[in-house]
Amino acid sequence: MAMWLMLSCCCRIGEVIQSRWEHVDLEAGVWVIPKENAKNRKSHTIFLSPVALKKFQELKEISTNENGASGHNRKHTRLHEVNNQASA
Repeated sequence: MAMWLMLSCCCRIGEVIQSRWEHVDLEAGVWVIPKENAKNRKSHTIFLSPVALKKFQELKEISTNENGASGHNRKHTRLHEVNNQASA
């Protein structure tokens, strides 16, 4: 899943791994990468393609089940934790 997000959003693996649900607005189709997570230390907004939006929606569905990412609040669950759960 992380690879699809990297390819569809043209972002780095570190940006995907450090992402949190609070950075993603599925209704608006936007992912904001905060400056703390960006290589150039500048915040930037990614307008999600249909493919990227679908992948984020799939991750969101996985994170809401009771086996979701380490028992953290869904809003604060890192996406790579959900990705690891999905591949297990």
